[in-house]
Amino acid sequence: MKQFINGSGDAFADLRQRLTRSTVVFSDCTLPSGCQPQRGRVGFEARPSGRYALLVDPGTAYAGTAELRPLFESGEIVFDSFDALIRFVQGPLSDAFDGRASSQAQAPETLTDLDAVADAVSERQKAIADIRVEDIQQSIQSTIFGQDSAVQTIAELAVRHASRRQPTRPTTLFLLGPTGVGKTSACQALAQSLKDSGYQFLRLDMAEYQEAYRVSQLLGSPQGYAGHGDSSQFIRHLARYPKSVLLFDEIEKAHRDVFRMFMNLMDAGRISSAASVDGRHEIDARESILAFTSNLGADRLLGDIDQLERNAGEDLIDELCRRHLVEQHIPRELVGRIQAFALFRPLESRHRAAAMVAAIERTGRTYGVSVKEVTPESVAELIARADQRFGVRQDEYLIERSLGKAFINAYRDGLQDVRVVHSPLRVDAVGCALTPHLCAT
Repeated sequence: MKQFINGSGDAFADLRQRLTRSTVVFSDCTLPSGCQPQRGRVGFEARPSGRYALLVDPGTAYAGTAELRPLFESGEIVFDSFDALIRFVQGPLSDAFDGRASSQAQAPETLTDLDAVADAVSERQKAIADIRVEDIQQSIQSTIFGQDSAVQTIAELAVRHASRRQPTRPTTLFLLGPTGVGKTSACQALAQSLKDSGYQFLRLDMAEYQEAYRVSQLLGSPQGYAGHGDSSQFIRHLARYPKSVLLFDEIEKAHRDVFRMFMNLMDAGRISSAASVDGRHEIDARESILAFTSNLGADRLLGDIDQLERNAGEDLIDELCRRHLVEQHIPRELVGRIQAFALFRPLESRHRAAAMVAAIERTGRTYGVSVKEVTPESVAELIARADQRFGVRQDEYLIERSLGKAFINAYRDGLQDVRVVHSPLRVDAVGCALTPHLCAT
């Protein structure tokens, strides 16, 4: 980093050229005064529309000037141009390194106990071991309805993984069930529940990796091929966030060469990239949670499980799940590396209604209004309009079509708290007479 802090024009020109190919990361950099730890990674990344980002390791504590706090609080600052990035590096960032911060800024030692900050960082890194199964269950169930057994399986597996002081391989989980019942959302909610412990989320749609050559999109192109030296989104994410919930959606659609890559990852907890990231070709994934989903043949699998005797043990259900995956042409070698299965079932009517109400509330929020009441009749009408083959996945699109115009009118009329009522389906202010022009249909 010294060449940038000291204002070398050649260094910035070289950096800009390198950013056209991939993210540039400098490891073991000295960080500004007031940071704990004092050393860490600093990176640069090109973004769409000519924007550029300055990156630091998430979780780095900073007790210095206000100008740099957004960088360390969010892990990045995005600039509208490369020149703006240069001005920031040679201005506020450079000042923080050599002590030329503005006269209004106070020394970090006068603002906080830096030893206590170091202790807080250490405690944050250990926080995951203190998370309870009940905490994760509650977090996931705030967005996923009617899947108590599956959520419990996910939470228990996550806590066991997080409790390992030195994991030797990532934890592997397979989510099985029909479409639109919460498999993807459960993984997102799991990552969110572990966010304070440094976990991030990445979803990869395996429908995009059906051909053998697509493996290079995951690992980077080999030497001599177009794109060699460029790291993939998957590799960049894993290099930056070794603690991640990695979701491989609809795994049955992936090419067999992709399966082989997964098996290496699941065994060794490391993955080799054709492109160098931060000077490394081998990326560590031992602290990650690998989640796979499939809905292929899920109805038949659930039917077979329902026919088992009530006292059938978990081992028998586990065996049925593995047999089912092999029948769906998932390689036995990969199936044998799965640690646990989470079974998602079609939603019962009460849970289906709860999911619809939650979607109405979320959609209203995107329009700037707060939905305080939804009549049962309006929920029933929306469910009747929904295509049940897709579960809850299409709910927000349906609500957009059915109530979007009404939400817009409510916001324009200054209504902040609204209710959704029926006959016809419409939006109205809470506690007021019905307003005809807010009708949705």
